[in-house]
Amino acid sequence: MKASKALLFGCAVVVSMAASDALAAAKAARVSPRNNPPMVRMPRIPGGDILIDQQPNAVNGYFADTDCQLCPTGQQSMADNFVINSATGSAQLQHITMWGGYFPGNTPNATDDYDILIHNNAGTLPGPTIIFTVSGIQATTRATTGVVLFGVDEWVFDFDLAAPPTLPNGTYWLEIFNNTAPTPGVDFFWETGTLDPTHGIASAAFSTSTPGQTAGWNVNPDDQSMVLSGTIPVTLQEFSIE
Repeated sequence: MKASKALLFGCAVVVSMAASDALAAAKAARVSPRNNPPMVRMPRIPGGDILIDQQPNAVNGYFADTDCQLCPTGQQSMADNFVINSATGSAQLQHITMWGGYFPGNTPNATDDYDILIHNNAGTLPGPTIIFTVSGIQATTRATTGVVLFGVDEWVFDFDLAAPPTLPNGTYWLEIFNNTAPTPGVDFFWETGTLDPTHGIASAAFSTSTPGQTAGWNVNPDDQSMVLSGTIPVTLQEFSIE
C-alpha cells in the first residue's frame, strides 16, 4: 500500500520513498535518483553575454512532457526562474542551452516537439503573463554528451531563438516541455542544475499540465540545468577634449 500511496501523492517515479514523503503534498514527477558515479565535465558556455549559468549536476531529472506516461496526470511542465539585472536596464535573450534525456527507453524522438515560454514573476511561481513563446520547435542542435544518467544518455540541447525577446530588468520564468507521443516507451526529462547564485533564485516550479498555466504552478525544490545567453547593451561613456 505504501508504494501506491507514494505514486499517488508523491507524483514521482522512485525506487524507494520514506513514509514521510508518501504523506507529503504533491511533488513533481521525476526520474529515480540512482547512485551515479562522480563525473568531471567541462562547463558548456555558449557565446554572447551570459544571462544565467546553471550547469547540469546529474542529481535528478524532472519530466517535462505533453505525453508523460510516468506522470499521474499524463503530462507535466517545468519552469525555472532567472534574474535580468543589466547596467543598461535590459538584455536580449538569444540562446538557450539545457540538458535532459529520454527515460526509460533511451530512444530520442526522431523529431522533437518543444514549447518554450517566458513568464513574468508572481512571487515564488511563474506569473500569468506570457512574455515570449514558441511552439512545436526542434533544438537548433542536440547531441549526446557521453554521460549516462539513470541508465539513459544525457543530451544537450541548444536553441537559437529566431525572434529574440528583449527583457527589461526583473525576474522571469523559463518554461520548457517536449512531446514524446511519437516515441513509445520514453518520457522526456529536464535535468537538474547547480544554482547560479547571481542570476538564479533557489527552487523551480512544476505543473501537471502543458502549458503549466492551465493547471497552475507548484514550487519545486530543485533548480534546472540551463544556460541563457544573449546581448546586454553597452553603456556609452561620455568624454570631452579640452
